[in-house]
Amino acid sequence: MKRKSNTLFLILVLIFLSIMSFFFISFVKANGNTSDAYTSDVQVDDLFVYNVSEFGGSSMWFNTTPWPGDSYEGDFETNQGGQIKLQLKGYFNFSGNIINDKIPWFDIEVLKMDAGVLNSNFSLSNRSNNEISSNLILGYNKSQFGFLIPNNNLSYIKSIAEDQANGYFLGDVSIEESYNFLFIGYEQASGGQTTNLIYDKKTGLLVQAETSFLDYRLEMKLLNYTFDYSKLFQYNVSDFGDNPAWWFVFSDKGFYQTSDDGLINVEFNGLYSRDSGDWGDSFPDMIPWCNISIYNRTLAGLTLNFTQYNVSNKEVAMALNLGFNNFLSGFLIPSIQNITQIKKIALEEATGFTNGTVLLSETKLTLGIQFDEIGGTQKMEMIYEKQTGLLLWANVKYSEFLLNLTLYGYSPWQFKTDTTPLDPINLQWIPYILIASVVFLGIGGSFLISKFKTKFKKYNKFVIIGLIAAGSFSSLILFATSFSTPPVNDKLENVSNITLVVDYGNGTVYTESNFDLTNYETTAFDALDEWTEIIYTDYGTQGLLVEEINGIKANWKYSINGEYQGIASNKYNLKDGDIVEWYVN
Repeated sequence: MKRKSNTLFLILVLIFLSIMSFFFISFVKANGNTSDAYTSDVQVDDLFVYNVSEFGGSSMWFNTTPWPGDSYEGDFETNQGGQIKLQLKGYFNFSGNIINDKIPWFDIEVLKMDAGVLNSNFSLSNRSNNEISSNLILGYNKSQFGFLIPNNNLSYIKSIAEDQANGYFLGDVSIEESYNFLFIGYEQASGGQTTNLIYDKKTGLLVQAETSFLDYRLEMKLLNYTFDYSKLFQYNVSDFGDNPAWWFVFSDKGFYQTSDDGLINVEFNGLYSRDSGDWGDSFPDMIPWCNISIYNRTLAGLTLNFTQYNVSNKEVAMALNLGFNNFLSGFLIPSIQNITQIKKIALEEATGFTNGTVLLSETKLTLGIQFDEIGGTQKMEMIYEKQTGLLLWANVKYSEFLLNLTLYGYSPWQFKTDTTPLDPINLQWIPYILIASVVFLGIGGSFLISKFKTKFKKYNKFVIIGLIAAGSFSSLILFATSFSTPPVNDKLENVSNITLVVDYGNGTVYTESNFDLTNYETTAFDALDEWTEIIYTDYGTQGLLVEEINGIKANWKYSINGEYQGIASNKYNLKDGDIVEWYVN
């Protein structure tokens, strides 16, 4: 009898829990699998796969709705080469959500790479975006943005991100917006958490994440993200000068013209191999091809002025001067995924048909490339989107040619300007003056000798031609080998109280404080070389590009006292008390 009563009691408990679970789930999830706040491009049951490039540290999973059981649900683990898969199950209400709308719920699976085989390590069904975000550290304080944000009002999302800088944990929030992406970064004041998230503005999907909390670290990138290059890209023209011809491989295709408030439309056709006779391009073999239409603003409105169909990006770059030497980046850099390679190509192409200085500037979402011809008339500034390689903004001047254009929907940032004062006496012209003096003295001497020796007169023109040729050739060689990027600050023999910080981007930060540099080895590069093993490329007068620090090969950048510097590290002369920080971008 007692056994029957126990059995009956257990049955009643199970029935009670089932009923309560039903009401609980109904309370947490409102009716409906759609939400107007989210894009229709992401559908219920869509699968999203993220490739993991780094993982480590403690990884326990806690349910944010613990009743009726324990909130701890086990440990999850992945690794480099592993994956995280999510399947959207719908949009439901969630009581702890800071976003005033329904939020996504997912099935999630964590996979680990073992001996070249992906094996499932951890999986859960029907979990809120908030719960997933808090466990994977894809948010901060109440801003648990996770894998999908409502993209119908990005200003609202940005305001939430900024407001939550002062939540449970104090920190700094950085926000950047490009044409296609929204970046949200959080740096906890105590240094415990660093989270960098990049979202696709069109879908609201998380595209890339780098996050760490104490010893936990996760880096991943969306595998099945695709960008629609075939759509029309409109560039607003704010400045235009001259009436140039469209030249390509000695072929004149006519004149084109636009104007202030004009328009240039670009539509890409795809990536194709270059023609066999196509030369002079530093990028890989596959290059973009596109259709281009140029509109001029007149009293009658926008008027189509010039069109080209199915032309290479290289041809467009040459015609619109969107590049320099063989760095013909045009409207799209096809190999943008390798930022280090792009930077190396840009620096290498500082010399060529024209010689100049190259300045590279970066943000989380963009790469800025600036070229300034030495003693010439070619100057250009271009901003490209890192994830896609798309040209966002350009300001070009070449002789009488002017072009300033901006991709519709993008607001450009300002390039770092060089504030290095010029020397009162510019000594760089002295060698050219000496060469010119020798040539003129030689010509004068030739005429003087011919007055006394008439037989020598018939050789005058050969002497003059020879002297001019020799002088021109000497000047050309001197010009090609003598220009350099000017250093920042005067070089000091000794500097003291220097601090070096190296952030390897994997949770490890190396610091050396209060040390001295001597014997004129007092640059930002010297500070790094004093304490670490470095692999770098020497670009001559352009400077040194650090590619690897203590075995970590990455896109290394440096800052001085918290400010990013746009020149080579061996060109920055330190002062007493400077803090040199190297970090992975």
